Amino acid sequence: TEVAKDLLDTLIEVSAARAQLSAVVKEGIHALSAGKGELKALVSIVAEIRLTARWAPYLKEELEAARMTCEALAEVNKCDATQIFPWQAVGASTGYESHGELS
Repeated sequence: TEVAKDLLDTLIEVSAARAQLSAVVKEGIHALSAGKGELKALVSIVAEIRLTARWAPYLKEELEAARMTCEALAEVNKCDATQIFPWQAVGASTGYESHGELS
């Protein structure tokens, strides 16, 4: 049926978004441990969050890992993570408030 097809398409898209977000978080963690490429990793994570924002309600664990990794990368780069992490893209549907605390 059409409903089943739509559900399957959604599951596939969420799965792909989860995998891609997890991959850029892993790259960020690797950059932190290697001590190089931290700014590039930070930009990659923020960009990926913006790309996958429509699936944010299904990616809470991945977004939490991304937030923590962004904070660490921002600290290394002497940036303010609250200004960098795309809270508005993630939206209220995930339970994030304006500065990233889960409600």
